[in-house]
Amino acid sequence: MLGTWCQLTTQGMAQYDQVRGGSRQIMEKGRLIQRLKRIEGQIRGLQRMVDEEQSCGEILTQIAAARAALAGVAKAIFETYSKACIQQALTDEDGGAEVMEDLLQSLSRLIK
Repeated sequence: MLGTWCQLTTQGMAQYDQVRGGSRQIMEKGRLIQRLKRIEGQIRGLQRMVDEEQSCGEILTQIAAARAALAGVAKAIFETYSKACIQQALTDEDGGAEVMEDLLQSLSRLIK
């Protein structure tokens, strides 16, 4: 099953690279962590804004920015995961039914 980050960043990348002719299109873990740290800073900034009683409009603008950044991270992770799942489904003897079901459940959680 492809449910862990470790598998996506090691085995998943190797398999995907072979299929795509060596072009790595999977987000690196380090870049993902940097994006999450930036979002963490945005959230801390929001806490500070509320504590300092800044205007509601400014706070809402920053909330929208943080939500958009988090959606971008979710999209990147889902893209990586879906590519690895599809690749595994193509190579599984049983047609990858279990892997594809896991992928669909992940999509369902993401769009709720």
